Amino acid sequence: MKKYVGIAVVLMAILLVVAAVAGCGSSKTTPTSPTTTPTKKTTIKIYTEANKNITVKVGQTFIIQLKSNATTGYQWQITGPLSPAVVKVANVYVPSKTSSTTVGSGGVENWTFKGVSAGQALIQMEYLQAGSNTNGGTANFNVTVK
Repeated sequence: MKKYVGIAVVLMAILLVVAAVAGCGSSKTTPTSPTTTPTKKTTIKIYTEANKNITVKVGQTFIIQLKSNATTGYQWQITGPLSPAVVKVANVYVPSKTSSTTVGSGGVENWTFKGVSAGQALIQMEYLQAGSNTNGGTANFNVTVK
């Protein structure tokens, strides 16, 4: 009986090794040449000064970066209609690096836009306090999309 137990243990060990080796294999093949060509990096321009003219190409993305302080209840808002030449992609508040240690320190709001058709656009923004119409500032940007 001990002889059969020993054989069973050896067979189980062999099966485990075979299973482990089979699990390491892959049915996927690795291509010998790349299937995509590298593309050049696109630089996104950041505009920080109001009343500046911005010129972009159709399909180009740009960022309007405005100083902001979320702890005051103020935030930038688009207050005028956007031209069909540009669309808003996103807006994100970015606290300053010291904001985690300094109460009341500000940051910036990054507003991302994209030129979608040739034409002119005026982006009108106001720094408004939530729950009121208290205006903390304005910023206008003239955009030409070519």
